Amino acid sequence: MNDTARQVVREGEARFRTLFETMTEGVALHRLLLDERGEPADYVLTGANPAYEAHTGIRSGDAVGRRASELYGAGGAPYLDVFGRVAMTGEPARMEAYFEPLGRHFRILVVSPARGEFATIFEDISAAKEMEAALTASNAALLARNEELDAYAHTVAHDLKNPVAAILGFAEHLEEGFDTLGERERRESLEAITRSAQKMQAIIDALLLLGETRRSDVRNVLLDLGLIAGECLEGLAHEVKRLGAEIRLPETWPSAIGHAPWVEQVLTNYVSNALKYGGRPPRVELGAVVVDERRVRIWVRDNGRGLTPEEVGRTFAPFTRLSVDDVAGHGLGLSIVRRLVERMGGEVSVESAGTPGAGCTFSFTLERG
Repeated sequence: MNDTARQVVREGEARFRTLFETMTEGVALHRLLLDERGEPADYVLTGANPAYEAHTGIRSGDAVGRRASELYGAGGAPYLDVFGRVAMTGEPARMEAYFEPLGRHFRILVVSPARGEFATIFEDISAAKEMEAALTASNAALLARNEELDAYAHTVAHDLKNPVAAILGFAEHLEEGFDTLGERERRESLEAITRSAQKMQAIIDALLLLGETRRSDVRNVLLDLGLIAGECLEGLAHEVKRLGAEIRLPETWPSAIGHAPWVEQVLTNYVSNALKYGGRPPRVELGAVVVDERRVRIWVRDNGRGLTPEEVGRTFAPFTRLSVDDVAGHGLGLSIVRRLVERMGGEVSVESAGTPGAGCTFSFTLERG
């Protein structure tokens, strides 16, 4: 080799060394180790650039000369099947992998400069993967929220339509026949308008409560469940009397922690549903039991027709209306109950054998006081 050729080689090696040392990607050179049958068994790290440590957290001085099966703590030589194939065939490979011993995601290009040798050019893409996972979760949450809002809008439109139509109908009836209608008929029309307006008010109250569950910062405190149950039943006293309902209460209540106004809302919803969907006359039983050292379960049991397994599965779904014969209602209640209870750190559930007369048991958990 003449001097010119040597100079060209030296300049090429210098350029390669500069590139090797300054690359932001990690570069590792390896020699494949074969077993007695000539099959890939391990590989030794023969060189690494400064970026190797930045991407792996391992000093190149501690890595060069060591077997991969010993270096990475993976219980063997990582990705030996891919790396061995590249070293034996010379065909490059690209891959992305999560390497558990280092807790990092890598994008890797594998090439072979000579038979039995291979180089990995790689970069840590953990941050990109975390961002991708966060975006995926965010998109899924947005999709779920959009679907919920669609159901929400449909439910509200449906539930407001009936009372509005009733108010308009009876108002027009009064207007057109004001001079000819008898006092009794005028009174019945006005009572119907009042009932419809009350239904609209209940729906609006439910919407306001739904908004509150999304905005409010809640501080849970020690509760008097007996007092809360009493206030709930006092608010439903007229309906209890009208239906001739039997109400059963426990002699004592366990202590629990929660937000009292929300707990009363949950109980009111459960008891109100038990009165509506219970037997005739309704029999409603309230109670509570200590589940374990951390939780208390409060429950309301009715004597209605019960729910089918399919209905049980949809009971607390956002804005779902169950098809209970001859009973009008709106689909906001139980989805809001779930939100309230989950915001207090609890969970909701319903049990039903689906047997007429056996009824349902709706319950929710709170932190034990």
